[in-house]
Amino acid sequence: MAQIPFACYQEFFPEKTHKELIEFYSITGGVPKYIELFEDSVDIYTAIEKNVLSKQSFLYEDICLQKMRQLGATNELPFMADKIGRWWDNKNEIDIVAYDSKGSSIMFGECKYANQKTANITDDAYTVRKESHFISQVKQGVPVAHAV
Repeated sequence: MAQIPFACYQEFFPEKTHKELIEFYSITGGVPKYIELFEDSVDIYTAIEKNVLSKQSFLYEDICLQKMRQLGATNELPFMADKIGRWWDNKNEIDIVAYDSKGSSIMFGECKYANQKTANITDDAYTVRKESHFISQVKQGVPVAHAV
């Protein structure tokens, strides 16, 4: 999807002043995903705090994904993952999926911030993913990352 021009911002933010529209455009740059994330915010500062600086934001997931790719490139994962990305269908979302194309190894990751180490993914989480037919979709060649 193409960037949205500034001239159309009033349609997304009808209650904003011209100055506020400029502030929102300067941060979102016309990117539809950012506009969607920011449209319910009272002001630009609240929007930034919630959608950019929060450890639960989509940007934090991107940082985690980049770290996984770095670990894969330096052979620090428990197997040679030649595919690393996100996966979702209309019911489920997995923040990080790493697997080898041969189908012998797969790793799922959920990006959550914590001030402590967390345990590896549980058997219950694996069962949920298996029930969502993710494993069979990977074997059929469905791409891991729909958008990365």
